[in-house]
Amino acid sequence: MGVNLVPEIDTDSIVVEEKDFKPRVADPHSDWSVESGCITEGHHRVLRFTVICHNKGDKALDIGNPANRPDIFARPADLGLPKSPHPWLMKEKFYLYELRNDSGVNLKGYKQPFCLSDLSTFNCTDMGIDANKDDKYQSNLECQFIIIDGLKDGEYTLEVMANAPSVLAVKKKVGKVIFEEDNYDDNCTAVRLEIKGNELPTVLGPTSPKMI
Repeated sequence: MGVNLVPEIDTDSIVVEEKDFKPRVADPHSDWSVESGCITEGHHRVLRFTVICHNKGDKALDIGNPANRPDIFARPADLGLPKSPHPWLMKEKFYLYELRNDSGVNLKGYKQPFCLSDLSTFNCTDMGIDANKDDKYQSNLECQFIIIDGLKDGEYTLEVMANAPSVLAVKKKVGKVIFEEDNYDDNCTAVRLEIKGNELPTVLGPTSPKMI
């Protein structure tokens, strides 16, 4: 079976947050999103959620020390992010996020991992996801959201793609494979939501993904 990365949205973690986003130097409680370049400084409304990536294969995704993987990782300063708290960031957007509806709304987000690891067999200096273990990015981390400024109340689909560069390379012939898998057909997951103001979104259930 090899490596088989399958994402999951933790539906209990989905929240709407509205606040002033500031760089860390101006707000010691900042989550570093401004420095990470995924949101501009100022007042924003975001949809936050936790993403879990299961390796359901029988082979470990063995990445190793990011310092020895210049093909995949770079220091934040080399990516134009000199204030990042992380020693290494993945060059590519490993996770892609999308919020859409049938009326033409299509909002996007992403995550560039700083520690792609199951924190058991592997860790942040020897990265990887062992067979039958998980990588997890909590909803309170930087960039773990989609910006929903001005979004109207209604029903939407939230979708996540894991190992996105590789999936797009295989499925759409765009870019290159960074992490090989034996199966790229289950790298997306999606749930339907009802969003009403800044209330806790109502999860309406799973639905078919459409990003690939």
